[in-house]
Amino acid sequence: MVWIYWALSRLRKCRRIFNFLILQFLKITKLAIIKFIIFFSCLCYYKYINYMAKNRILMIEDERDLAGIYSLQMKMSGMDVVVASNGTEALEILQKQSFNLVLLDLLMPDIDGFEMLRQIKGDSKLKKNKIYAWSNLTQKKQIELAKKCGADGFLIKSEYTPSSLVEKVNELLK
Repeated sequence: MVWIYWALSRLRKCRRIFNFLILQFLKITKLAIIKFIIFFSCLCYYKYINYMAKNRILMIEDERDLAGIYSLQMKMSGMDVVVASNGTEALEILQKQSFNLVLLDLLMPDIDGFEMLRQIKGDSKLKKNKIYAWSNLTQKKQIELAKKCGADGFLIKSEYTPSSLVEKVNELLK
C-alpha cells in the first residue's frame, strides 16, 4: 500500500483530490489486479506529465518552411513547441510564457539573434532561459560572439536533421 501512495503522491499538487479518491478506492478494493491497474495507470500518467513539462521549446526561426519541418518533428516526439518568426514576436512570447529551451536563429530581419541574446540576458526575468544559438553561421568569430552575448551553446543547422535535432534537444534537457 505504501508504494501505491508514493506513486500517487508524485502527481502534481493540483491532483490532490484525485489522489485522495484513488486512495479511498484502493482501500475499499480487495482485488490485487485492480490495484495493479490503477497503480500502473497513475505511474504512466505521472511520467507523461513530467515528460511533457520538461519539453517546452521556443524556436525562433524566420524561415517558415524550416521552422515547420523541425517543429513538426519535435511535436511528434511529444514536445510542446512554439515558433516565433522574428525577434519582436519572440520577446513578447518570452515575457508571457516560460520555456525549458530556446533555439534562436541569429540571422533574422527585425532584431538579429545577437541583439536578442543581449536583451534576454539583460532582463532578470528572461535570463534564466536556456538559450542555444541555432544558425548556419560557422565562423569561430560568430560562434564566440554568440556565446559572449549569452548563448548557452551553438547548434549549426546544417548538421541536424529533424530527428537528430530531437535527440539533441532531449540531451540538452536532461
